[in-house]
Amino acid sequence: MPLVPKLWDRTGGALLMRAGAAGRLTTVGRRSGQERTVQCGFLGRADGSVLVGSAADRQWPQNLLVAGCCTFEANGLPARRYTAAVLEGAERTAAIAEFRAARGDRAAAMFSGLVFELRPT
Repeated sequence: MPLVPKLWDRTGGALLMRAGAAGRLTTVGRRSGQERTVQCGFLGRADGSVLVGSAADRQWPQNLLVAGCCTFEANGLPARRYTAAVLEGAERTAAIAEFRAARGDRAAAMFSGLVFELRPT
């Protein structure tokens, strides 16, 4: 596994969570059927939806893709159930641009894998 995901996994994203730049996403493992919780970058939107994404080759986006739903919480966002839709094409490009404008180039680089829009259920 590359260094950045290892470092992220070891720190648990705790510093970014405290700063409000990361949240906690819980979904079901596609193979195990067990709950899996990860920290990930996010952007809350005015309509109540949340953008989340991951660097390429991470496992949690594959779990979310299969499960189609999750619980997400972050600093300022209480734990809530969401349905997840993977963004592709122009929607994905626009979401990454929105994330980049809000969080900067470095944070947007983490959106090199799957990008999801979470909608409250």
